[in-house]
Amino acid sequence: VGKGPTADLVRRFDRSGWNVMSLNHACTLPIPLTIAHFVDLSALRDCQATLTARPDVTIVLPWRPHVHFKPGPTLCEQSDQVIAFLERYDRVAAYNVPGVPRPHPDLPAVRLRKFSAVGAVALLAACDVKTVYTAGVDGGTEYAPGFDRKDLLANGQPNFDGQFAEFRRIEKIYGVRIVPLAPDDHCPIED
Repeated sequence: VGKGPTADLVRRFDRSGWNVMSLNHACTLPIPLTIAHFVDLSALRDCQATLTARPDVTIVLPWRPHVHFKPGPTLCEQSDQVIAFLERYDRVAAYNVPGVPRPHPDLPAVRLRKFSAVGAVALLAACDVKTVYTAGVDGGTEYAPGFDRKDLLANGQPNFDGQFAEFRRIEKIYGVRIVPLAPDDHCPIED
């Protein structure tokens, strides 16, 4: 579940039996979550209070989370505040991003390009998930109402559409199906 205009659609489905992963600030949505995926350290910082109230959610992020849209220090080299939060939280998983220097020798490599949704879907595919349903991963240039627009496309991309080419690549590599819960006009994943 991302922050796009269709984020709320996930509430319309029976999620029993589903594991739900949020992307960045979408962890603040009032829905049951299994995983909260973050790429940028600033988003994790913004969501610390929400995550503290949801100790059953596993936080997943790169071994070297992004700072200003570039790989930053490793998780062990972060500020004392971040390390203390992650140590208290206790449910944290990490992955390497191919091509990023100083990978952790015991972590898997997961493709990450342009947007956190790409890393999340690639991670699920690498874990042998066969079908990934998406909501709030819409393309275009908007967030759903209620999300702060301060970081909207702050990575310099003109829109969120670039994630769909990456999704097609992940589908071909892993044989995973990526199925938008939204109408086709919001999620232009093409064969």
